[in-house]
Amino acid sequence: DVRQAEDLKLYFYPVELAVASYLKQKAQGNADVTRIVNLYEKMNYEDAITSINEFLQTNPDFELSNELKYLKALCHMEIYQPGMALEIFDQIQNSPGFEEPLSNVIRNKIIYDRVFLMKLMGREQEILDYLKEVQPSLKNNAVFIKWVEDEIKMLSPLPPPPEKTEDVDESDAEQDESVGNQEANHDNVEYIHILDYDI
Repeated sequence: DVRQAEDLKLYFYPVELAVASYLKQKAQGNADVTRIVNLYEKMNYEDAITSINEFLQTNPDFELSNELKYLKALCHMEIYQPGMALEIFDQIQNSPGFEEPLSNVIRNKIIYDRVFLMKLMGREQEILDYLKEVQPSLKNNAVFIKWVEDEIKMLSPLPPPPEKTEDVDESDAEQDESVGNQEANHDNVEYIHILDYDI
Protein backbone atom coordinates (compact mmCIF):
# COMPACT_ATOMS: atom_id res chain seq x y z
CA ASP A 1 0.00 0.00 0.00
CA VAL A 2 1.59 3.26 -1.14
CA ARG A 3 0.50 6.24 0.95
CA GLN A 4 3.59 8.44 0.81
CA ALA A 5 6.51 8.85 -1.56
CA GLU A 6 8.75 6.99 0.92
CA ASP A 7 6.50 3.92 0.56
CA LEU A 8 7.34 3.62 -3.13
CA LYS A 9 10.49 1.68 -3.97
CA LEU A 10 11.81 1.27 -7.48
CA TYR A 11 14.39 -1.28 -8.49
CA PHE A 12 16.45 -1.22 -11.65
CA TYR A 13 17.76 -4.45 -13.09
CA PRO A 14 19.47 -4.03 -16.49
CA VAL A 15 18.04 -6.18 -19.27
CA GLU A 16 21.53 -7.40 -20.14
CA LEU A 17 21.97 -8.88 -16.65
CA ALA A 18 18.51 -10.44 -16.82
CA VAL A 19 19.38 -12.08 -20.16
CA ALA A 20 22.66 -13.53 -18.83
CA SER A 21 20.96 -14.77 -15.65
CA TYR A 22 18.07 -16.31 -17.62
CA LEU A 23 20.40 -18.17 -19.98
CA LYS A 24 22.50 -19.55 -17.12
CA GLN A 25 19.40 -20.73 -15.29
CA LYS A 26 17.71 -22.30 -18.32
CA ALA A 27 20.84 -23.94 -19.70
CA GLN A 28 22.01 -25.55 -16.49
CA GLY A 29 24.28 -28.42 -17.33
CA ASN A 30 25.09 -27.10 -20.82
CA ALA A 31 28.75 -26.17 -20.56
CA ASP A 32 28.81 -24.44 -23.97
CA VAL A 33 26.01 -22.01 -23.12
CA THR A 34 27.51 -21.31 -19.70
CA ARG A 35 30.87 -20.55 -21.35
CA ILE A 36 29.18 -18.23 -23.87
CA VAL A 37 27.43 -16.31 -21.08
CA ASN A 38 30.68 -16.09 -19.13
CA LEU A 39 32.42 -14.62 -22.19
CA TYR A 40 29.66 -12.03 -22.46
CA GLU A 41 29.85 -11.14 -18.78
CA LYS A 42 33.63 -10.72 -19.04
CA MET A 43 33.02 -8.32 -21.98
CA ASN A 44 34.82 -10.65 -24.38
CA TYR A 45 32.21 -9.89 -27.04
CA GLU A 46 34.03 -11.05 -30.17
CA ASP A 47 34.75 -14.49 -28.68
CA ALA A 48 31.14 -14.69 -27.47
CA ILE A 49 29.91 -13.99 -31.03
CA THR A 50 32.21 -16.65 -32.47
CA SER A 51 31.12 -19.19 -29.82
CA ILE A 52 27.42 -18.47 -30.42
CA ASN A 53 27.88 -18.92 -34.19
CA GLU A 54 29.69 -22.24 -33.71
CA PHE A 55 27.18 -23.49 -31.16
CA LEU A 56 24.13 -22.63 -33.28
CA GLN A 57 25.69 -24.25 -36.38
CA THR A 58 26.09 -27.55 -34.56
CA ASN A 59 22.80 -27.19 -32.64
CA PRO A 60 20.34 -25.46 -35.03
CA ASP A 61 17.25 -26.67 -33.14
CA PHE A 62 18.50 -25.69 -29.69
CA GLU A 63 15.57 -24.56 -27.55
CA LEU A 64 17.28 -21.31 -26.53
CA SER A 65 18.51 -20.36 -30.00
CA ASN A 66 16.58 -17.06 -30.15
CA GLU A 67 17.83 -16.15 -26.69
CA LEU A 68 21.42 -16.80 -27.84
CA LYS A 69 20.82 -14.75 -30.98
CA TYR A 70 19.66 -11.87 -28.81
CA LEU A 71 22.81 -12.18 -26.71
CA LYS A 72 24.79 -12.10 -29.95
CA ALA A 73 23.01 -8.87 -30.99
CA LEU A 74 23.94 -7.33 -27.64
CA CYS A 75 27.57 -8.27 -28.32
CA HIS A 76 27.43 -6.60 -31.75
CA MET A 77 26.06 -3.44 -30.14
CA GLU A 78 28.88 -3.42 -27.60
CA ILE A 79 31.53 -3.54 -30.34
CA TYR A 80 29.80 -0.89 -32.48
CA GLN A 81 28.44 -3.12 -35.22
CA PRO A 82 24.89 -1.73 -35.50
CA GLY A 83 24.17 -3.30 -38.88
CA MET A 84 24.82 -6.80 -37.53
CA ALA A 85 22.67 -6.12 -34.45
CA LEU A 86 19.81 -4.81 -36.63
CA GLU A 87 19.87 -7.97 -38.77
CA ILE A 88 19.43 -10.12 -35.67
CA PHE A 89 16.71 -7.85 -34.26
CA ASP A 90 14.82 -8.24 -37.55
CA GLN A 91 15.01 -12.05 -37.25
CA ILE A 92 13.85 -12.38 -33.64
CA GLN A 93 11.73 -9.31 -32.90
CA ASN A 94 8.36 -11.05 -33.09
CA SER A 95 9.59 -14.09 -31.19
CA PRO A 96 12.60 -13.17 -29.06
CA GLY A 97 12.30 -16.25 -26.88
CA PHE A 98 12.39 -15.95 -23.09
CA GLU A 99 9.41 -16.54 -20.84
CA GLU A 100 6.89 -13.87 -19.87
CA PRO A 101 7.18 -11.26 -18.50
CA LEU A 102 10.83 -11.09 -19.66
CA SER A 103 9.84 -11.83 -23.26
CA ASN A 104 7.77 -8.62 -23.49
CA VAL A 105 10.58 -6.63 -21.87
CA ILE A 106 13.09 -8.02 -24.40
CA ARG A 107 10.77 -7.23 -27.31
CA ASN A 108 10.41 -3.64 -26.10
CA LYS A 109 14.18 -3.40 -25.67
CA ILE A 110 14.64 -4.65 -29.24
CA ILE A 111 12.27 -1.94 -30.49
CA TYR A 112 14.08 0.71 -28.45
CA ASP A 113 17.53 -0.44 -29.60
CA ARG A 114 16.42 -0.60 -33.25
CA VAL A 115 15.18 2.98 -33.05
CA PHE A 116 18.43 4.06 -31.38
CA LEU A 117 20.56 2.39 -34.06
CA MET A 118 18.46 3.72 -36.94
CA LYS A 119 18.76 7.24 -35.47
CA LEU A 120 22.54 6.87 -35.56
CA MET A 121 22.20 6.01 -39.25
CA GLY A 122 19.90 8.99 -39.96
CA ARG A 123 16.94 6.84 -41.02
CA GLU A 124 14.13 8.95 -39.50
CA GLN A 125 11.42 8.07 -42.03
CA GLU A 126 12.16 4.37 -41.59
CA ILE A 127 11.90 4.81 -37.81
CA LEU A 128 8.52 6.49 -38.17
CA ASP A 129 7.17 3.71 -40.40
CA TYR A 130 8.58 1.05 -38.06
CA LEU A 131 7.08 2.55 -34.90
CA LYS A 132 3.68 2.96 -36.55
CA GLU A 133 3.85 -0.71 -37.54
CA VAL A 134 4.71 -2.04 -34.05
CA GLN A 135 2.58 0.39 -32.01
CA PRO A 136 -0.66 -1.67 -32.14
CA SER A 137 1.11 -4.75 -30.76
CA LEU A 138 2.57 -3.09 -27.65
CA LYS A 139 1.25 -4.20 -24.27
CA ASN A 140 1.81 -4.19 -20.52
CA ASN A 141 4.11 -1.18 -20.32
CA ALA A 142 2.45 2.24 -20.23
CA VAL A 143 5.77 4.09 -20.03
CA PHE A 144 7.13 2.38 -23.15
CA ILE A 145 3.86 2.86 -25.04
CA LYS A 146 3.98 6.58 -24.17
CA TRP A 147 7.59 6.77 -25.40
CA VAL A 148 6.56 5.22 -28.74
CA GLU A 149 3.66 7.69 -29.05
CA ASP A 150 6.00 10.61 -28.34
CA GLU A 151 8.57 9.39 -30.88
CA ILE A 152 5.89 9.06 -33.55
CA LYS A 153 4.63 12.56 -32.78
CA MET A 154 8.16 13.99 -32.88
CA LEU A 155 9.05 12.26 -36.16
CA SER A 156 5.76 12.99 -37.92
CA PRO A 157 5.88 15.92 -40.33
CA LEU A 158 3.95 18.99 -39.29
CA PRO A 159 0.61 19.43 -41.04
CA PRO A 160 0.64 22.13 -43.70
CA PRO A 161 -0.65 25.51 -42.53
CA PRO A 162 -4.25 26.23 -43.48
CA GLU A 163 -4.58 28.04 -46.77
CA LYS A 164 -5.83 31.62 -46.58
CA THR A 165 -9.06 31.95 -48.48
CA GLU A 166 -9.93 35.09 -50.34
CA ASP A 167 -13.55 35.08 -49.31
CA VAL A 168 -14.61 38.70 -49.33
CA ASP A 169 -17.51 39.54 -47.14
CA GLU A 170 -20.26 41.25 -49.16
CA SER A 171 -20.73 43.95 -46.54
CA ASP A 172 -16.98 44.71 -46.75
CA ALA A 173 -17.27 44.98 -50.54
CA GLU A 174 -20.27 47.32 -50.24
CA GLN A 175 -18.46 49.45 -47.67
CA ASP A 176 -15.37 49.69 -49.90
CA GLU A 177 -17.65 50.70 -52.79
CA SER A 178 -19.40 53.45 -50.80
CA VAL A 179 -16.03 54.81 -49.63
CA GLY A 180 -14.90 54.79 -53.25
CA ASN A 181 -18.07 56.68 -54.26
CA GLN A 182 -17.57 59.25 -51.52
CA GLU A 183 -14.00 59.78 -52.65
CA ALA A 184 -15.17 60.12 -56.23
CA ASN A 185 -17.82 62.65 -55.19
CA HIS A 186 -15.30 64.49 -53.07
CA ASP A 187 -13.08 64.93 -56.06
CA ASN A 188 -15.91 66.67 -57.94
CA VAL A 189 -16.59 69.34 -55.28
CA GLU A 190 -14.69 72.47 -56.11
CA TYR A 191 -15.95 74.65 -53.26
CA ILE A 192 -18.76 74.99 -50.74
CA HIS A 193 -20.57 78.12 -49.63
CA ILE A 194 -20.89 78.71 -45.85
CA LEU A 195 -22.12 82.01 -44.32
CA ASP A 196 -21.47 84.03 -47.40
CA TYR A 197 -18.01 82.54 -47.81
CA ASP A 198 -16.85 80.25 -50.53
CA ILE A 199 -14.65 77.61 -49.08
